[in-house]
Amino acid sequence: MAKAKNTASEGTPKVSADILRKLDELSVGISKVRGTARCVQLALFHQLSHGDREISIMVREHIVHELHRLKKQTESIMIALAGRLPFSEKEELDDMVE
Repeated sequence: MAKAKNTASEGTPKVSADILRKLDELSVGISKVRGTARCVQLALFHQLSHGDREISIMVREHIVHELHRLKKQTESIMIALAGRLPFSEKEELDDMVE
């Protein structure tokens, strides 16, 4: 099997594929929960009750926005560790790992 071309920066430390996969899974999980929270927020917002709209605003401000921040933070950790965001295929992780 051909080795993937090294696209990570020269000064970037290598990190284990297992850690990158776990961080990638964390990022994907956060995205799924954020999407669900966004759906709940929109459903509440379009309800007729005034209280539902207030709850919708709280869901957006305290859950959806926080999950977005956590996803971006997870991605910045992956970039700091590997020099870029990893891909799922082993061949594309080979140049980023020990």
